[in-house]
Amino acid sequence: MLPLGFVSAGRYGVRLRFMAFMMRVPAYMRRAGFALFLAVIVGGVCFVAGFFGPMILAPQANQGPMLGIFITGPLGFIAGGIVGLVLPSVAPNNRLLRYFDQMVK
Repeated sequence: MLPLGFVSAGRYGVRLRFMAFMMRVPAYMRRAGFALFLAVIVGGVCFVAGFFGPMILAPQANQGPMLGIFITGPLGFIAGGIVGLVLPSVAPNNRLLRYFDQMVK
């Protein structure tokens, strides 16, 4: 059972409040959170593309989903993490960073 303050109903449905603590921690922790956020998003998109793409393009190939599981998903996660670590120092006023800061408030 979750504590009462842990989950709240918001404008976008149920949202976990544990992300709100990131505004009170140093910048390097927010940067790590952003890197993880971007890694999960990019890794998920690459996984879906690698998993379902071969099924659509070559339905007769029985090993198509393994591309998403073993190659594109992990590589997308790694690439998203690297971009998430580098992006705040290269473009500190990026729209994606502002969106992430608004999301964790």
